[in-house]
Amino acid sequence: MVTGRGRWVAAAAGVVLLAVLLTCYPTRTRQVKRKLSALASWVAKDGPEGNLAMASGASKAGEFFAPRVRVESEAHDFSGEVSREDIQRWYVAGRARFATLRPKFYDAVVEFPAPDRAEVRATLRLSGTTDGGDAVNETHEVTLSLTEGDAGWRVGRVALVQVLKR
Repeated sequence: MVTGRGRWVAAAAGVVLLAVLLTCYPTRTRQVKRKLSALASWVAKDGPEGNLAMASGASKAGEFFAPRVRVESEAHDFSGEVSREDIQRWYVAGRARFATLRPKFYDAVVEFPAPDRAEVRATLRLSGTTDGGDAVNETHEVTLSLTEGDAGWRVGRVALVQVLKR
């Protein structure tokens, strides 16, 4: 016969098991949000780094981006398609200009218009300091289109919208 204390232990174990399953079970939404988190970590820079480390980081662009990416930015008056190699060059050039850089995605809303496609709307906050010591604090609304393939989710479109223009 199970005592009162045994019931509490079983109930607590059940709650812990449920929490672990909900946290670790890879739903499609969680997979996409984890990809965004990994993308932010890839871009982040905490201090000085050598050219070899920068080049090694740039080579990981294939983990996040499709071979061709549509980029639209109202703030920078840019719209066009870029290659993964262009993104690698931007990665190296951008990191060379910053002493620290911390991107963070907030309030991500993920929708799946097709089984292998995700549309994400999020707020992107970029904070850090330039090599000259100037503080950088920018906030943008971002729309990303991702496609799922054999290698996982890849970004195929990025659109930046200035928050104040909404």
